[in-house]
Amino acid sequence: AKYIANALLLNQALITLYLCGNNIESTGAIYIAEALYINKALGTLNIGDNKITSRAANSIAETFLFNTTLTILYLDGNELDSKAAKYIASSLLINRTLETLDISGNFIESTGAKYFADALYFNKTLTTLNLHSNQIGLAGVKYVADALLINSALSTLTFSDENIDIDLVQLCQ
Repeated sequence: AKYIANALLLNQALITLYLCGNNIESTGAIYIAEALYINKALGTLNIGDNKITSRAANSIAETFLFNTTLTILYLDGNELDSKAAKYIASSLLINRTLETLDISGNFIESTGAKYFADALYFNKTLTTLNLHSNQIGLAGVKYVADALLINSALSTLTFSDENIDIDLVQLCQ
């Protein structure tokens, strides 16, 4: 990942980078995030399934504050928890570029869903959010559903595999 990050510092032609399933871990994700401070071409980044933890999430989130070209980010299948969700969601309060965020298959739970819901009250750019398989439960779904009463930008939202079945139907009544 360090070599790819170094290339991103100079390469302004690459617009899509898929590094999923390469075990770059948090250290590699930090290298990539730091390169995106300078790179102004990359629009899509897939670093899913790489054993990335909250340690790297802060660096990724800080990148959102400066990078104005990244519109699609896949962080699915990593080891991100509610602390990571807090970092990333907080950056969405300021970022006006990211349109798609896939954070499925992590461990953000209802607390992490609350952070994303809080961001959705203010962020008007994000149109797709995938929270699939994050153990957010009914409480997390409710947080996000409440934010959708205000947010009109989000057009695609995924909650599947959250074991909410009949309770969600009751919530919507």
